[in-house]
Amino acid sequence: MVARGAARLLLLAVASARPAPAPAPGSKRLVVLSGPRTGSSLLVAMLRAHRRQILMHGEPFHQYDLRTSDKDGFDGDVEVPDDVFAARRSEPLRLLDHMAAHHRGREIVGFKLFQKHMRTKQLPDFLKWATHLVWLSRDNELAQYVSVCLAQKGGVWVQYDEARESARNVTLSDDFFRLWIHAEKQFMSYAQGIVSLLEVDGAAPAVLRLTYERDLCSLDLYNRTMGKLEAFLGLGPTDAAPRLPVKQHGEVLADLVTNWDEPYVQEIAARYAHLPTTCAKPKPTLDELLAAGGGGFWRRRLDADDPDRGRRKGRRLETDHGLCIEGREQRNGFGGGI
Repeated sequence: MVARGAARLLLLAVASARPAPAPAPGSKRLVVLSGPRTGSSLLVAMLRAHRRQILMHGEPFHQYDLRTSDKDGFDGDVEVPDDVFAARRSEPLRLLDHMAAHHRGREIVGFKLFQKHMRTKQLPDFLKWATHLVWLSRDNELAQYVSVCLAQKGGVWVQYDEARESARNVTLSDDFFRLWIHAEKQFMSYAQGIVSLLEVDGAAPAVLRLTYERDLCSLDLYNRTMGKLEAFLGLGPTDAAPRLPVKQHGEVLADLVTNWDEPYVQEIAARYAHLPTTCAKPKPTLDELLAAGGGGFWRRRLDADDPDRGRRKGRRLETDHGLCIEGREQRNGFGGGI
């Protein structure tokens, strides 16, 4: 009897020592819920380093057709029928189900989602579909807004070459900023309400909250945040070195906003003055850009026949400015309509 009991204990010990079965392909569905200029492109690049486990798409619900984009298109050469893709704004579940079904043998299928990618009333469909939700935001919303304005002005939304030209400054509108921030806060509050309701029904996705300032704004934070993502999604470590985007400009806002001394801009800035400045860095000078360029774009800007004229050309970006109108379209409510 004692021997039989010992044998049973031995069998139980052997069974418990066996590795847990691998998750089924496509069993985890990830949504990165964020906004522009929050570090979402960096986050997607970090996730794509785990190519054996995750199929990480870019912005499949963008208003434009980005299917052929290496950065924002479909990962893993996934093909989407024209009729399914054309209906992504009116019937998002068709594209969601298509992505989940075409997992290419990976256990995780994911993509990033912005407020402008959908009609607001459709957000519950996305959050019900997800098993995992990475909620990415930015503590300093003024810095985020300025970054959005600069990207719109320069037409550069992600940058891998530090010598590439991008807008250098922008002029802010008090009204447009208030419309924009109100819409952003409304949307995130609405999303939180949906998650809370799903929690009551036991159907909420697992949630990991990240912020640009505390998790993504410098390479010093890279390994720690990668560890958070791996633990949250059950990812194994990777030796892959993803191609990471670089900062497009400094974050000392006084260098970037032409009307920084206006009273209403100072009033807005005062709301964020308490935040840490660990991510802030001054705007590089023209000489620093030339040195960083290594003979690239900024050096090519200089006219060899007329160095002074060429240097004036390079400085033109530092004095160029224009009013940012981001937020104007949100006069009639947040999101893409109800």
